[in-house]
Amino acid sequence: MNGTPRDLNDIVAFVEIVRAGGISPAASRTGMPRSTLSRGLKRLEGSLGVTLARRSPKAFSLTDDGRRYFEEVQGAVEQLRASHDKVTSGSRDRTIRVSVPILISHFFLPPALELFRQSFPSTAVRVRVEEDRIDMEAQGIDLVVRAGDPRGDAKVGRELFQSRRRIYAAPDYLERRGTPVAINDISGHDTISCVPLLRIDEAITWTLDGPSGPVSSTIRPVLAINDPEAGCDLTCRGAGLCLLPEFVAWPAVRSGRLTRVLTDWQESAIPVRALLADGRNATEPVRGLMTALAERAPAILGN
Repeated sequence: MNGTPRDLNDIVAFVEIVRAGGISPAASRTGMPRSTLSRGLKRLEGSLGVTLARRSPKAFSLTDDGRRYFEEVQGAVEQLRASHDKVTSGSRDRTIRVSVPILISHFFLPPALELFRQSFPSTAVRVRVEEDRIDMEAQGIDLVVRAGDPRGDAKVGRELFQSRRRIYAAPDYLERRGTPVAINDISGHDTISCVPLLRIDEAITWTLDGPSGPVSSTIRPVLAINDPEAGCDLTCRGAGLCLLPEFVAWPAVRSGRLTRVLTDWQESAIPVRALLADGRNATEPVRGLMTALAERAPAILGN
């Protein structure tokens, strides 16, 4: 059926897909589900009566109609966003409320806020440090940072980085105990666990991806603490091998206090996302803070 699109968000979805180079990249970039983007594109094509893009699991390209339509609407989408910001924000003198886990508050938030305030010096930021799932709308939260897949009412946003845990040790520990060269060598070393345990003698499993695929190693840690920063400090003091988030270990690696071992092995990556209850209503300062978090991430990850 030809005519005006029933939902202008389908046009926004189309613009995001084109800018990202496909539905899957757009889903990663915006935090929107692939199915939502795909349905929006199909609805838009149906309302226009033309095919805008050729897509397959491995390729995405615009048709001639798609290129012409993108050139026509991309500026309009940005104008709509700017107009929305003027109405909802009034000015940059407003407050945004953020919820982040403790490690994000320690490692990522301070440098991101430093960058953010260069563009939004009059915008106040209120930060809640917490790990639990929250009701963003009920609690008045504008932006949430969480690892893993979006849950609850937080649906859209953008991926900030991929978090991985890798094995580290202090140089003096490796001098005393030797450097593991194979994944099975872990069992002959002291290990530190940074996840909650009920008893110190409980066995836990490290599942690591390597050249031969995923391998699970059962360890009985000599030390267990549910605080990765404390675990990193213990590792720096020569207490053993520890599976740490790379951004937690990076400052110690840079200073020479830690060395990564078994470099072909690591845990599967977990996406860390900045999430919004409704990306269509995100104000300019909220999007600015998301951008600042994403821009500061590479340096914190040692990239």
